[in-house]
Amino acid sequence: MGILVGDVVSKASRFMPVALAAVLACAQPGYPQAAKPRVLVFFGCGGFVHASIPYINTIWLKLAAEEGIDIDTSSVTQVFTRVNLDRYAAVLWNNATHPGTIMDSSQRSAWLAYARKGGYVGMHAAGDVSDTWPDYVAYMGATNSQHSSTLTASLDVEPGQDAATHPILVHAGWPAHLQLTDEWYSWRINPRLNPGIHILYSLDEKTFTPGAFMGTDHPIMWYRTYPEGGRMVYVGIGHNIDQLTPTPDKGYALLEKLMRACLLWAVHRLPESGNALVAPPARNRSPLPLLSLGLDGRMLYSPVNADLSGRRWAR
Repeated sequence: MGILVGDVVSKASRFMPVALAAVLACAQPGYPQAAKPRVLVFFGCGGFVHASIPYINTIWLKLAAEEGIDIDTSSVTQVFTRVNLDRYAAVLWNNATHPGTIMDSSQRSAWLAYARKGGYVGMHAAGDVSDTWPDYVAYMGATNSQHSSTLTASLDVEPGQDAATHPILVHAGWPAHLQLTDEWYSWRINPRLNPGIHILYSLDEKTFTPGAFMGTDHPIMWYRTYPEGGRMVYVGIGHNIDQLTPTPDKGYALLEKLMRACLLWAVHRLPESGNALVAPPARNRSPLPLLSLGLDGRMLYSPVNADLSGRRWAR
């Protein structure tokens, strides 16, 4: 497979929903906050190049515009310098496979220095690291061993209050149990064994045939935080977003809500954990209002196999 190559682009947005004001007041100290944070979407690939990358980039651009967040997208590793990374409140890894094969030692060092203080959202193939970069595997929590076919599987929220009241899941309005269709990774080592990892959702292997069986404990979504302010969340979903349409019955709206919540959490617009809330909401409490729109023609559209770097996007 080839490697997507492109330049960095910026997209400024115009407003931020007032509905987040109460959550903003609860934000934890950590990464220095600007009035208008900037995030980077990185989608460089040293391995398989997913057809879903352009669609996921489109969603990130849309969400950032709606939330008053500046956003750059790039597939080139030259963006990984200490000076450049310090511009970003978070880096969103969109199906970036085998990054250790395309990043040199200085770029890897720059990322590891940033990671403890900055935000990270990894989607699907961000967990496809292989043996190319052990330090990154230790940071994000796992690397895949095998994957299933595209199958419908059941996801269950992690028992206990940590997951049930976590701001990401509360803001996204995700239920304790749901079914989604995707390609599901199995892990070489269970991420639960990695110190600092907190599981949010696991797969129920009784509902699908995994590529490699992990038994009764098969995490698929997790997070960790660092004292320096760093926040990372991994979501093992995103192989098949290109096959979805912007309708709730296809899972598109659910994923968009989760991506929005992950973005806001990574840039410190949501509290670190449910314990940071004055009164953690119950699971049956309505989440904050969310704007969930499909691709409505106000954005410029790019074909599936197009390189989105260097493209301008408009609302």
